[in-house]
Amino acid sequence: MKPQYAEQRSLRDTRRGVALLGVTDSTLAGHRFSVEGVRVEALAFRDLALLVRPLRADDVVHAGEAAWMAREGHMQRRLCDRLAAKATLLPAKTGTIFASSSELDAAAKQSHARWQRALTRVAGKQEWLVLGYTGPHPAPAACDVPTLGRPLSGRRGAVAPPFAAIWETLSAIAARGRLVAAHDPRAAFAAALLVAVEHSGAFRAALLRSVGECAAAGATVYHAGPRAPFHFS
Repeated sequence: MKPQYAEQRSLRDTRRGVALLGVTDSTLAGHRFSVEGVRVEALAFRDLALLVRPLRADDVVHAGEAAWMAREGHMQRRLCDRLAAKATLLPAKTGTIFASSSELDAAAKQSHARWQRALTRVAGKQEWLVLGYTGPHPAPAACDVPTLGRPLSGRRGAVAPPFAAIWETLSAIAARGRLVAAHDPRAAFAAALLVAVEHSGAFRAALLRSVGECAAAGATVYHAGPRAPFHFS
């Protein structure tokens, strides 16, 4: 069974549901957390733990609506960023919901091997976001949401000056890098980079230097990190 997303299904005939917020290793299994008044449980599943929360009737009614997705994404980002410092964590796509616990269990059985591989890829690494603008713009809130946009292929030729230099510099340090088609159409450059913890100091220093170089060229660069690997899950 494939995961179901709030914007892709109707739960009008369902009074309750379960939201999957992320997958971690078993170190968090059995723990419970509270984020902005929302209760989340790390449910043990084989050698993993599933970060889940029950959906109330009003959640089910509004699941998939823009306001609901924004609140859910904000809560999920805060939870995952907090827990990523304690365990290897793979965030779920915002709005991954199931009509029942049995539906979640069936999806977990099907996805178990894929989740294991993905957790291995992100273990010991942190995500950093970089967002660039070339013209006047209000301060963006894009770095406060789980994802900047839709990941693209990481071709060198896809990045124009002055951001080509920052992309090349940071990609050389990061374990993986992804260009992103930003939700904000005003952004001229958006990227997510997965950085090994032991290289975080060098990455941060290179990032700050590159931000200054872009500023000298008339561009503005925003950045956020370290965060949970939303763009690599």
